[in-house]
Amino acid sequence: MLMDVSLADLKQKSKLYLVYVCSQILIFSLFFAIQCFGNDSVIVTRLADNANIKEMARLISVFYTIFVLFYFIYFNNFFMRQKSEELGIYSILGFSDRKLINLFWLENTILILIGVILAVPLGLGIYALIRTWLIKFLGLDIAVWPIAIGLKAYFSLGSLGIITVIITYLELVWILKKNLVEIVNLQVIQDKKIKKRPVIAWVGITTLLIAYGLLIDLSQRPNDIWDKVGFMPIAALTAILLIGGTVLTINYSLPQLIDYLLKNKQVSYGQKNNVVLPRMQHRIRNKSQLITVIGLLFSLSVVTLGITAITLSYPKEAMKRVMPATLETILAKKKALSPSQTESIKKHFPVATVTDVEIVRVPIKEQLAITNKLIYQHLDAISLTEYNSLAIAEGKNKLKQVPVGQGVLVNYYASLNHRVDKRVNSTKGDQIYLKNSTNNNVIAFGNSVAIVVLNDGLFTNLQKKYADSNFYLTSINGKNMRDNMAIPKYFDHLQLKYLSSAKRNKEIVTANSPTFLLISIATVLFFISISTILYFTAKLEVAPVLSEYQTLIQLGYGKREIIKVVMLEISWLFVPTLVLGLISGFLGIYGASYMIMDTVTKSNWQIIFGTMRFVLYVTIPVYLCVYLLACRSVFGDIRRFVGKVLI
Repeated sequence: MLMDVSLADLKQKSKLYLVYVCSQILIFSLFFAIQCFGNDSVIVTRLADNANIKEMARLISVFYTIFVLFYFIYFNNFFMRQKSEELGIYSILGFSDRKLINLFWLENTILILIGVILAVPLGLGIYALIRTWLIKFLGLDIAVWPIAIGLKAYFSLGSLGIITVIITYLELVWILKKNLVEIVNLQVIQDKKIKKRPVIAWVGITTLLIAYGLLIDLSQRPNDIWDKVGFMPIAALTAILLIGGTVLTINYSLPQLIDYLLKNKQVSYGQKNNVVLPRMQHRIRNKSQLITVIGLLFSLSVVTLGITAITLSYPKEAMKRVMPATLETILAKKKALSPSQTESIKKHFPVATVTDVEIVRVPIKEQLAITNKLIYQHLDAISLTEYNSLAIAEGKNKLKQVPVGQGVLVNYYASLNHRVDKRVNSTKGDQIYLKNSTNNNVIAFGNSVAIVVLNDGLFTNLQKKYADSNFYLTSINGKNMRDNMAIPKYFDHLQLKYLSSAKRNKEIVTANSPTFLLISIATVLFFISISTILYFTAKLEVAPVLSEYQTLIQLGYGKREIIKVVMLEISWLFVPTLVLGLISGFLGIYGASYMIMDTVTKSNWQIIFGTMRFVLYVTIPVYLCVYLLACRSVFGDIRRFVGKVLI
């Protein structure tokens, strides 16, 4: 009997349930695509040396599972409110609480089963596209077909379906514990008059601003409150303020804004606003839990994607300090290149600048402690002339002068002050006053971390005294040559030991790309899931008020005006999550970047804004497409409801 009633109800309300089933299929299929990634033995084995793909996919799956469970809890609650009158009728007809629970649980189980079954082919299709693109992008030597997916992916999808069914049952038990009057009035209770609380509204905005201020304060490291008080306490406080501020802003500040707009006659008397604004107060408040969770998830996704992008781009920029030259030979007792080899390099690479540098390793009597771990027992001296030659070749600023008897210490550490004020004595009686330091290093960290720039006179003197401690290196530089792999290949042919920026950059990209791509793909899928929920929420919210649009048409609203009303109405669901998500996410990226990057890398701002630009390129198209699809779909529902009037 219950099965017959369930099937009849599903058939009668097929249009409403079709939207719900479609959303389920998409959510389940995206989850299954992530599982396929983590259980594709060929891909995981190929990328195992570069990134722990399997563990990352598992972690992403955990967060996605939590998101999916929230999705089902929310929509089950929504449908129970839609069925409030129906529940009352069944109760009057003599259905016990147990029968009601079993009836609606059976309906949900059928829908979930359909969603899980249809998600398998769609999820495989999505993963096949992702896999093909990944193989092409990374240049992996893997056949696109066949795809070997482990049974664990199917088991994970089935487990999620079972967990969802159990959660649905428990939620129904909780809802149907209410008495008959409460059940029938579920929708009425939900739409009760909203109390205005302007003080709480301002508290919400202020709380968010304080959280944003704490994130911005990270840019002042090491003089920020995070380092002074402790990272974990301030991180916990910031998270609490962000979550609390988002909750209060959406629950109270947004309705307060709408109330202000309603009181403004120039705004509220507009052709669109006089229709949309009155019901938006209730809708925003009724959907506050959904908008809050999606806003926070959106922020988290933006931060995750942004930090991942920074961890890929920043090491390449930092490498310009660690390995400033395009290619640099290892320090040796004699020059690495003969004149003929130098000419050959210039012939093969016309834009290349070849600079021979002499380094004098000067032993010192006392230890020179720059940091607790960095202690020098010698100094590697370079003349001012050769330092400036390298600086020009590498596109850095020259040192104007170095006074007699002084030396400028090349500082590789961002946290150290430019003022040194230390006197060192060589083992042969020469005193060098290290007054200042510079971060413009011109020699690779792999060759020396104890470089001191001396004026040419003092350098020549030490060169003679320590003739047995003279070393040489050759530095190759040129415009747009740092990623040119042809240069290290040429030096491999010469059988010389060297340090190469192109090789290091390739290693960085190879090591980080799988992680970056996996998180980027997962984040895009997450954005699709988030915007999909808003898409189906918009459709379900407009369904009960279709008759109001018919009234608007009778009042003289044409097709264009109806489209504008629909777009404005749906924007109140999409825009708050987008704006709050991007603001919180971008400030999170800004703060987190100062925990990853040092203060010396000159392109920090370019990296930060480039990352934000990348996040926008990923999120806005997805969000905008789903928003426009929602508007188009809702307008289609209205047109079908009112007939040929809007054709």
